[in-house]
Amino acid sequence: MSSQAAPETAVTAPRRSVSRGLLKSASDLLGLSGSRRAPARKFGALSSLRGHSGAAFEGEAKIARDVPLCLCCASSQPAHLLVKGCHLFAFARSPEDDATPKYAIPLDGLAASVETAGAGTPARTVVVYKKLHGGAEYVVQFEEEDSVEPFIAAVGAAANLANLDRIKDKLGHERVPRTDSVLYADKVGQSFAKDQPEHDTTVEEAGHLAMTPGLAY
Repeated sequence: MSSQAAPETAVTAPRRSVSRGLLKSASDLLGLSGSRRAPARKFGALSSLRGHSGAAFEGEAKIARDVPLCLCCASSQPAHLLVKGCHLFAFARSPEDDATPKYAIPLDGLAASVETAGAGTPARTVVVYKKLHGGAEYVVQFEEEDSVEPFIAAVGAAANLANLDRIKDKLGHERVPRTDSVLYADKVGQSFAKDQPEHDTTVEEAGHLAMTPGLAY
């Protein structure tokens, strides 16, 4: 009896899902695939603080924590300043987009005005002070006089917003609605506020120096 060969089984190539291939191609084009995913931005990065709407103020200046005795004694540092939400952010000068703030200044209870105390004080000098008793917190000196008024206006608006928040919180009312970008800026501000520089001279030390016989001030 002759043996018959078993019929060959056809080998079928694996079928590729057309829809899956199209989806992958679309993801690659849009930069959504894992290999092309954009790196996450650093928390507090300058570009993320700007957001799509920008800031209330942004510019270059020298800033110092005020010395109670004399503004000229303040140790100033060049900085890139940005006001958004209820905070003033201080970056290193000419920062990259991914730079984070050196520190942030909560503007609740503060105000800003041009310093006119000294005859030799440049018109570009602004004092950020406590509205309650007028005690100076920071001295800001701008390179361009055109930056002074926009900075003062931005600080005033931010301080008013912070004051309104405090009142509404106390009364149990909802805060004034604001964009996600502004909410993010205030979250960053709360995180970096702890990094503020200390006064070079405390009020107590200033009082002691003022009462020291023979000290010129």
